[in-house]
Amino acid sequence: QNILNYATHASGVLFNAYDLKSESEITLKISKGAHGESKVFYKDECLSISGIHTKPSLDKNSRLVIIEANYTKPCIIAEAKNAYKEQDAKTLYRSFRGSEPRLSLGMDYLLSYVLKFQDISIYSGSQQTLYNPELTELTFTALEVCMLVGKEIDRNTITYILKNLGFEVNLIDENLIGVKVPLYRSDISNFADVCEEIVRIIGIDNIPSKPLEFVECKRLNETYFEYANLLDLRKKAVANGYFESVHYVLDSKEELHKLGFKSPSLKLVNPLNSELDTLRSTLINHLLNAVSFNAKNSQKSIKLFESGMIFDEAANQHSKLAFVFSGLKEEAKIANKAKPELVDFYTFLLELKNIIGDFELKNSNLSFLSPYEQANVYKNGQNIGFVGRLHCLIEDEKDLSKTYVAELDLEGLKPEFKTAKNISKFPQSLRDLSILIPKGFEYEKIRACIKDLRLKNLKSFRVVDLYSDESLKEHFSLTITLVFQDEDKTLEDSEVSAYIEQIIASLKEKLNLDLR
Repeated sequence: QNILNYATHASGVLFNAYDLKSESEITLKISKGAHGESKVFYKDECLSISGIHTKPSLDKNSRLVIIEANYTKPCIIAEAKNAYKEQDAKTLYRSFRGSEPRLSLGMDYLLSYVLKFQDISIYSGSQQTLYNPELTELTFTALEVCMLVGKEIDRNTITYILKNLGFEVNLIDENLIGVKVPLYRSDISNFADVCEEIVRIIGIDNIPSKPLEFVECKRLNETYFEYANLLDLRKKAVANGYFESVHYVLDSKEELHKLGFKSPSLKLVNPLNSELDTLRSTLINHLLNAVSFNAKNSQKSIKLFESGMIFDEAANQHSKLAFVFSGLKEEAKIANKAKPELVDFYTFLLELKNIIGDFELKNSNLSFLSPYEQANVYKNGQNIGFVGRLHCLIEDEKDLSKTYVAELDLEGLKPEFKTAKNISKFPQSLRDLSILIPKGFEYEKIRACIKDLRLKNLKSFRVVDLYSDESLKEHFSLTITLVFQDEDKTLEDSEVSAYIEQIIASLKEKLNLDLR
């Protein structure tokens, strides 16, 4: 046993020895364990587990022995050792840290040493179980090594160091270096380990210190931005006095049809009850029921909002944000002499603007809204929903006071990219233009006509008055305020007048509209 220990220390190869006793013939069986470890059996008895445990079988009376040289990868021993209670501390200490895989080297050394003793004879028979694993291959560039090491190192120097450490080096192209890790270097498994070997040879004291550069990658994704945008809208709604409401994603098919909404084609096999028998196709119905409940509990001013998913007729999912304002415009207080007015369309639109920003309105035709106070909501030229007063018949049916609703698509409410613009230091010139329009004439046509002129110094324009009397008969007098401003100078009256003449001429030519 002392000779085997000596040979292990000299060559790095692990040895085991088995006593034949009085057997004239012995058969050993080698098998693999669950983790890849090698086991040696004799007559169903486990004699050893390579690198982990060996049953002592040699003593002073041993005359005929079988000597075994073995190698097991340290990673296999690391996984397998906890599965065995019996462990040989010395053997495990040597194998766990990596032993010599070239078994012939150790066996030749041992046999040559044993031959020095006259009372020891060697039989010529031997048995080998060979394991030729593929060597770990790594590829990298000299620049990658320099960046990780922190020092400029020549490519030839890197190649020279690795070759002398036993690595197989292959220069793939002008930049790429390929290496094969020696089998006995079980401590090297990745590129960082190779760089550590290079640092070890160069000497860490020869590498100059550099400040750590920590660059955090962007971890924000589209889902986060959608959540942050919705959270911002909810906060703005609360700041304008609205209370958030949360309801089931299911709704009543009958109530949806009464409002003019089609229920999704996807049928519920086992609905909760008759009032929740389909997927909701709008947020408005639940909100109106909540308003009705609050009104019956003596609430005079009710402002609610809700965000969530709805489903169209084809059962496609959409994210929506809905608002409802019912009853008094404000609570009774000294300022309104305890007689607050009912909410009106313009008040509701102003609060909607405070929440979602600027938007435009165009004609709509929804059956559950008042035909005189409803519109489609457009933002950045895209239709994102509707707004209007609830039809008086539905208000009476649900015992509601004057009620306004809006439902908007969250996809169209994404925050806009803000760009800085120069602000002119020169004064604005305002002009009012009153034109006669037939009753029922759409303002959108007038707006488009003026915008199509693309007047350089026309900053904005808006409707300020709509007047009618008996003298106008079938016409209205529409007053528009035009704002002119130049960034480089104060506009002359003649220049403003020229712009006004262009607008009047365009309205006459395209829309046949005259001044009042």
